[in-house]
Formats: sequence, C-alpha cells, structure tokens
Amino acid sequence: MSDESRSILTPEQSRYPMRRRTQQQQAQMASSSGQGAAHEVTPSKRITAISRKATEHVEDIVPSPQSMQDLQANVESVDETIDRYLGVGDIDSAVYWMDSEYARQCEENKKGQAIALYHYVRRLSMAREWSRVSAILESRHAQHSHKIFTFYYINALFQMKRYMDIDNFQFGNIIMEHEKLMNIKRDEGPFLLITSDWEMKLTDEEHFYLDDAAIKNKIMASLYLVLGQTFLAIENRQAASVCLWKALQMDSKCLIAEKLIARFGLVNQDSKVPLLPIRGAEYAQDPRTMTKQAEEIYAKGDAANAYDITRQIVEKFGFYRDCMLLHINCLAQLDDSDALFLLSQRLVDSKPEDAYSWYAVALYYYTTKQYGLAKNYMAKATSINSRFGESWLAFGHILAASCDSEQAQNCYLRAQRIMEGRYEPLLYVGVQHSKCMLNLAERFLLDANKMTDGQNAIVLHELSCLCYANKNYEQAIQYALKALGIVNKDAEPLEKPISKFWQKLINNIGHIYRRLGKLDEAMKYHRKALLMKNNDVSALASLAMCHAALLDFDSATHCLHRAFSLQPVNSLLHSIQKKMVDLQQMHISLLPILPSKEPASSRFSLQDLSNILEKQAGTSKMTTAPFRSRMEMRSMQHLAESCPQSGRILNLSPIPQD
Repeated sequence: MSDESRSILTPEQSRYPMRRRTQQQQAQMASSSGQGAAHEVTPSKRITAISRKATEHVEDIVPSPQSMQDLQANVESVDETIDRYLGVGDIDSAVYWMDSEYARQCEENKKGQAIALYHYVRRLSMAREWSRVSAILESRHAQHSHKIFTFYYINALFQMKRYMDIDNFQFGNIIMEHEKLMNIKRDEGPFLLITSDWEMKLTDEEHFYLDDAAIKNKIMASLYLVLGQTFLAIENRQAASVCLWKALQMDSKCLIAEKLIARFGLVNQDSKVPLLPIRGAEYAQDPRTMTKQAEEIYAKGDAANAYDITRQIVEKFGFYRDCMLLHINCLAQLDDSDALFLLSQRLVDSKPEDAYSWYAVALYYYTTKQYGLAKNYMAKATSINSRFGESWLAFGHILAASCDSEQAQNCYLRAQRIMEGRYEPLLYVGVQHSKCMLNLAERFLLDANKMTDGQNAIVLHELSCLCYANKNYEQAIQYALKALGIVNKDAEPLEKPISKFWQKLINNIGHIYRRLGKLDEAMKYHRKALLMKNNDVSALASLAMCHAALLDFDSATHCLHRAFSLQPVNSLLHSIQKKMVDLQQMHISLLPILPSKEPASSRFSLQDLSNILEKQAGTSKMTTAPFRSRMEMRSMQHLAESCPQSGRILNLSPIPQD
C-alpha cells in the first residue's frame, strides 16, 4: 500500500485489520471507477464511488412487477403456516394464525362467514381448544344451523365432560331421519326435541359447501360416535347401542365404535347380526396385533410371556393406550413392584389427567400391601373416569384384601353396571359371598359360568371350590378337571408344563382327591404343585396330610419340617402336627392287634385303622380326612388388563385346608 493510502487510515481502522481490508477493497473499487489509479483517493471520492456501486446493485435487486408476482406465489400461505405449526406441535403459533386468518376473512367477505367459521372451529378442534370452540359456536348460535357445527359443538362438550349438556341439547332436525333414536325416552321427557328457527342463516352456497364437507368427512358417523360415548358415560345403554351401531353402519372403518360395542356387549337393536371381528390387515409389527397376541397369552394365565410382548410394545411404540392396561396388570400379577413404581411415575409425569396413571400408582401400593394408600389412589382413578370398569374391579380387590367384604361387593356391583355382559363382576361377587352365603354365591357363579358358556377355567375353578365347601366332592372334581382340560388343551394333566398361575388349581385338585380317598392321585397333584412353585407351604402341608393319612409318618414329618422352616408360626402347621402326633400314638398302641402285611405289597391306610377301631370299640366309622381344624386362608388376588381381555382380573381362590 502507498504512503498516501496508508495516511488516510484512522486509528480505529488500524486496530481492526478486517475493517482495514474492507476499506482497502472499497478504495480499489472507487479507484477503478474513477479516472485512474494514480489519482489520490480522498474520503469524499471514495464515498461517491461506493454510493454509485450500491445504486447499481439496488437496481439489480429490485424486481419487476412480473417477478413480484412470482415472489408472492412462492410465499407460504396462511393455511400452510397453520398446518406446519400444528405438525410440529407449536399450538400457540398455530392458534395465533388461526385467529388472524379468521378475522381477515370476516372483514373481507361479509357473506361467506359460515365457511370461514367452519375452517376456524375445525382447526381449533385440531388444537384441542375445546372451551373456545363451544364458546365461539354458542355466541354465533351456529350449533343449530348445520350438522357440521352441531358435531364440533357436541364434540367440544364431550371432551370437557359436559355430558348432561349434551343430553339436554335440542337436536331438532339435525338427526330426525333416525326414528329409532327419536323414540328413546327419558324420565323427564323425550330424548330429542324440535327446536325453533335458528338465529344464524346460511346461504345456498354455504349450505352446499358445508354439506359437501360433512359428506366427505362423514360428520354424521362421528356425531353418532360421540353421542354413543356420551350415553355410555351417563349409563344409557339403549341409546348408546343405537348410536354406536348407527355410527358403525355409516362408517364401516370406525374401530372405536366397534371396540365399544364389543367391550360393553351392546346388542344391535335393528338386527341380531353378530358383531364381526375388528377389521383391518394384521401385521406382525403392528402394535394392535401384538397387543391381541399378548391378551390371548394372558387369558391362559401366562403373565410372564404376556409381559414380554407388552414390554416390547412400550419400548417400540411408547405408551400405546390399548396395551397399557394389560402392561400394568401383568406387572401387578408378577408382583414386580420396582418396575411398577417406575412405570407409574412416568405415567403420572406425562399424563396426570389420565385415570390409567393413578390406576398404576394404586396397583403399586397394592403389590406392596399398603392397602390404605392403594384405596386412596384407586379412588382418584375412579373419580377421574367413573366409567373405568377395570378400576372398580381392582378397587374391590383392594377392599377385599383389607377385609372390607361389604364395600368390595359394592365396587364389584358398580363394575357390573358399567361392564354389563362381562362375567368378571359376577364372578367376584360370588367369591365374596362364598365366605358366608354359599347359596347366594352359587347363583352368581352359575350366572358367570353361563356368560362364558362353561368354557372359562377361572369360573370353573371357583365353582369347584364352592362345591368343595358344600362337601359335594364329585361335582367339585368334575369342575376342576374340566378347568384343567381347558388350560392344558386336553393333554395329560401332569405332563404338559403350564403357567404358575394355575398352581392353586393343581393343588386344589389334590385336596379334592384326598377327600375322595384317592390319596395316591392327591399326592401326584400336590407334588406337581410343588414343582410349579417350590417351597409352597400350602402344598407341603397338603402333602404331609396325605402321607399321614397313609400312615407314612416319616415322609409326613419331613414335609412338615420343610414347611416349618418357611413359616415357623403358621397355626395350620401346628394343628396338623398335633393331629399327626395323636394319630401316630394311636397307631403305635394298636400295632399288637394289627394284621400282618408285607411292606413291599401294601401299607396300612387310615381306612384300615378306622375299621380296626370300629371293631374294637364299636364306634362309628372314621372319616378318611382326620384333620378337622379349618383355617380361612385369604385368597391372593391377581390383576390383569384394558379392552375386554386386557382388563380381565384373574383370581384363583385356594381351598381351605382342614
């Protein structure tokens, strides 16, 4: 750089090299546009040159009218802006542009406001602004003017749980074409009423546009679906059945209507055509297909394998709602309190307004036997969603575990009103009555068995326990073996491995065989029960009684010692020990008069000893079951899940040992 150029640099330019280079480039540009590089570059000349160059650039940048139109065509429209913000979850920005666009359309087009209102409430519904949707339609009296506005208004009320407002809504000629619904009556008057003229008037063009949009989006099917869900919430099953079947008829792909019909057992009032299975192609990686597979496995009592599938669904697809109830109940049945604690915390953090979240919290406290806290959180779940039938069933189990049988029955009966057509509420009401009123328990259990066409192993097991309590052992063994055949698919009872859930069924079959005097068969089932659940005190005590009844006191003592090592203060074990000692002393005192038998060929049974005592003392025949002490053992409640199969509560009651 020349001395003249260096002399014009300011101290500030000298401190900042980047600015100095920029000034040098500008000086060169100014020099090249002037008379020549030999002239002296003054600040005024440099500024003039820069201004001239900038003017040339501005003329190149400013577009012509044609290029201005092309630029406007490339600008993002307001509709695209709203859709983009909704797609990325920026609800605030989307709602801002919704309000701005609707205000602009109302000012520019005074006659087409109904069409603008339709797009406005549609987008607000997508943003879940339910209170605003209802207020906007009410302020303009639009909810009565067209069925498309009626749907958005009713849907907003349903989302806000304003069920009685929907029930009192005057539909008028909106759905008058369905006479079946018009004829449904309430206590205070007709269900649907004719209304007066609407304040908001629509032009023919608006009518044609809204009718076309309603047909394209199947608005009437959606309206009937919302009405059906509302009537289920207020326990009007007849109206709910009409609405849901109408929704399914108008939209054959409406899976929600089909699920509700199947779950609540709603009968088609127009025809007795059975409900088809939920349609749609099934793929192995579809979460719905995987959930269905888990439900089938869980219905067989195999909670461990069902949990493996539900865990994969949660890992791959997140909190998939149709699977969550089954996933929670699998953890509860497996007594995995640690995993249930972590899951419940995640659910409460992400969805505190959902009843499923507090249902999971309640089951965590139930598995840890903190029944007071479990009742509090289950009450919260039922208050959030009073139509959550599975929560009422679980509430009943919690109350039954805390020895509140009367309140448990109230919960089961409440679940029966919600889950009409399901066998579980009747089953557990019968189980509660079996503690004191056997005749009433039999009625409920037989009704539950009728609902399942006699093909449910859990119901058959409870009927077997009831027959055992009534000392009808022949009928008890029939029910028990039929239940085992359903579980084992008619295979050999003791050969095929089955889920640990059915361990009580296997052990109870051994009790019944012992009562029938078939001690060898009884011991086979008790040993199978021990293989299914090692160190089970009930199975060890049962096996000890069988050995004692066969006068094999060494084996009986060995079984009792194992049981005492697990539960030293068990009163039932002490009672069995006392009875066994008395029987052994009696046997020793009668050894001189007992007939001789080869040990290898046979053993003296309790029946042989009974016959000898009868001859010696002339007393009545002894029973083949010497132990009369009875202990009421609390049945362990096992919980399961969601949709009709996923929400099933599995429970097997043990037969009291005596």
